[in-house]
Order: sequence, then C-alpha cells, then structure tokens
Amino acid sequence: MEARNISYSYDDNLIINNLSVALPERGVTSLIGPNGSGKSTLLKIMTGQIQDYKGQVSYRNTDFLSMPIKQRSQLVSYFNQRERVYGLISVRSILDMSNQQNIDYMEFVNYFGLADKLDESFNNLSGGQQQVLLVLSVLIENTNYVFLDEPFNNLDPLYKAKLVNLIRFRKQYQSFFIVDHDIDTLAMLSDWVLLYKNGMIVNGGDPSILDSRNLGYVFNTNFQTYFDGTGHKRLVQYF
Repeated sequence: MEARNISYSYDDNLIINNLSVALPERGVTSLIGPNGSGKSTLLKIMTGQIQDYKGQVSYRNTDFLSMPIKQRSQLVSYFNQRERVYGLISVRSILDMSNQQNIDYMEFVNYFGLADKLDESFNNLSGGQQQVLLVLSVLIENTNYVFLDEPFNNLDPLYKAKLVNLIRFRKQYQSFFIVDHDIDTLAMLSDWVLLYKNGMIVNGGDPSILDSRNLGYVFNTNFQTYFDGTGHKRLVQYF
C-alpha cells in the first residue's frame, strides 16, 4: 500500500506537505513525530476517512478511493484511541460486529484475561480494558493493513506487554502502521521507522535511526540511549 505526494490543508494551514510513504505487506512501520503535526490525519487519509487531499493512496497500483467500500474495509482497519463507544452495548456485541470473517476470537479474549467481561456493558469497563478490546475489535477484522493510532497510551504494563507480543506475532501475517509516543516500545517492536516533522518525513530506516541526535531534532528535547541486558537499544528522555 502506498501514499504518493500527499498534501492536506485545514483552515488554510498546510498540515501534510507532499508526503510519500510505502507500506510493506508484512511487518511493523512506526510514524514518530510531535503532537499536532498531522500524524493522525495521515492515518485517516490512508484509511479513506479523509478524502479531500491532494495526491493518491493506492493498493497494487489501484486508487484506494476508487475501490468499493466493502473491498476497502477488507483491506484496511483502523484504531483511534480518542474514539469512544456510547450506550449500553456489550463487549460481545462489539466484537461480533467486527467479526465479519467469523474467526474464533476467544483466543484473543482469553489471552487478555477478559472472557468474563463479554456480556458486560462496554462502558462499565476500565479505560485500559476498553482500549484493549477496541484494539482487539480491529485485529478481529483480519485486514491486510492495520492502522493503530496511540494503541499503547493509557495501558498498564501487563496489557502493554501482551499487546506488543500479540502484534509481534501478527506482523508475520499483516502490515501494521503505528503512531504512538511510546518511542522506547516502538524501537523494540518496529521493523521500519519514519521520523516526521512539519508535515514531512525527515528520516526513515530501521530502528537504529532512533538515536539522541535524530530524536532531538524531531522533538526539540533531549534523549539518551543505552543497551539493556538483552542487547536491545533503549531510549530515555531526560530533562
């Protein structure tokens, strides 16, 4: 899947500036950049939720917006941490609505220890439980490309570890495009990293580009890097 020469303005402000990005068919690609810079907007463009942009999003040389909605929904799925579910709908109903391919999603539910919540009202769950279940509802769609906007925000360490390991397993079958500010987690999870600033990709490559110099340029603040006992590079912001 590819976005070519994407530009987007809002209230005469240029948000995305002639940006191009190609997503592989498998693996994890992360987009890292400051708040309010247009990262979520790019995800909405690539999933067809925003359509009044310049440029083209395509899949195998076919314009994405020209595809029937059903075909698009089988190709991409999208999680937005800021979206909310209202009413008394049950957890089971949310998962069932996402389960268009009739997969057995109980393995996912049991993995997170949430089987006893299936018949509860979604709005009675904790914020972390709600977020995990909404991410699961996206994964259950079993699409080629999965777009996740801040999936790790507000998760406790156990839920985050489980979600990271689930994505690690699923990335051999699907392509993930993730926006999040948990840079340390993205450094360990990602296969490819895109550094984003002022509406443009300013650097891209494997996670080794996540160093103090590059991150300092993107965020205008200070970072330190070190290697943990398992040989993984870790990132720490310092003040």
